[in-house]
Amino acid sequence: MKHQTNVITQVISNTARLLSVAALILAIAFPDEGLSAPATVRIGVLAYDGKASALARWQPTADYLTKNVPGYAFHVVSLSHEEFNHEINKDSLDFILTNPGHYVRLEAVYGATRIVTFKASYNNQELTRFSSVIFAAKGSGIQQLSDLPGRRFAAVSQEAFGGFQLAQKALHDENIEALEELNILWLGFPHSDVVKAVLEAKADAGTVRTGVLENMVVEQKLDLSRLIILAQKETDDFPLLHSNELHPEWPFATLPGTKPSLARDVAISLLQMAATDIAAQAAGGKGWTIPMDYTSVHEVFRTLDIAPYKPVEVSVLDFWQRYWFWFVIFAILLVLTSLSLLRFFHTNRMLSQAQEELVGQQAQLESIVTQRTKELSELNERLKADVADRARSESNLKAGNR
Repeated sequence: MKHQTNVITQVISNTARLLSVAALILAIAFPDEGLSAPATVRIGVLAYDGKASALARWQPTADYLTKNVPGYAFHVVSLSHEEFNHEINKDSLDFILTNPGHYVRLEAVYGATRIVTFKASYNNQELTRFSSVIFAAKGSGIQQLSDLPGRRFAAVSQEAFGGFQLAQKALHDENIEALEELNILWLGFPHSDVVKAVLEAKADAGTVRTGVLENMVVEQKLDLSRLIILAQKETDDFPLLHSNELHPEWPFATLPGTKPSLARDVAISLLQMAATDIAAQAAGGKGWTIPMDYTSVHEVFRTLDIAPYKPVEVSVLDFWQRYWFWFVIFAILLVLTSLSLLRFFHTNRMLSQAQEELVGQQAQLESIVTQRTKELSELNERLKADVADRARSESNLKAGNR
């Protein structure tokens, strides 16, 4: 019995050793086996130039992050403005990469927070700001912004910052309300469709973000001499055609549900991206810089009264439900003030009447005193006359007796 027990123990021990050796061999042969799969991280990117173009431009950045941020696999999701809202509402995104105007709205509505700003590139020049350009076809009769009211105007979307809102701001500064005075053709992305519409006389004028015209020239899709640039501006250190003031480039931002530690690691990795990196070159830029100040973007939206600064229409019922307490307080104060005023006026009137009565009584008293004084004076004169008469009578009597 004891011998059988020893045999069983020996077998178990040998089996354990074999399993350990096998596990060691598997670990050496397949070093990644047995490790937990990397967590998926989704980056929502605004596909302003088409979804395929956005994916080709930004997926190398996602691959760069996958390589440099251990434990995570980054993927780009190309989205339109509307799709962004759907994905965020479903908590399907961890980061967003979009134009500054769209970012400001997402910041206000969803609590997005920028962590870095993109550094674009043109002719090997680093650009951290961008704008929009307004143009018309030569021969259209349009020479300046004041010629645009009543004309057909092409743009990608009413929500596009560089693709419409900056042009809307430029027109607003010239006392032209684009949405009311222009016949706008919303063509959607990509921006190049706006240029084609103007060249094909489907629109009289249009607007696109800076760089679109120059890229189409490089791609031999545009002869720039066929266009006239409206309200063209010249800005030092900014080589692209533009009709508006400059604003910060695209921000890379987190959403409230993103882990702070992950956001930190992503920010550090992007800031360390070299201009020569494949990801930077694919994006058409030179990497990333610290988050810039987007106050100028907020000012554009304030001026145009658009979200997140669009005036909120409130019904009478909503207004009452929000402020009924203050209405009640005001009504009570109004009643108390009115009662105090009534009492004041009543007291004042009573005092006035009393004063009038006193004046009347004083006048009457003065009249009586005057009358009595006159009567006393007359009585005094009569008494004097009587005394004088008696004195004469006595004098006469005395004289007669003699």
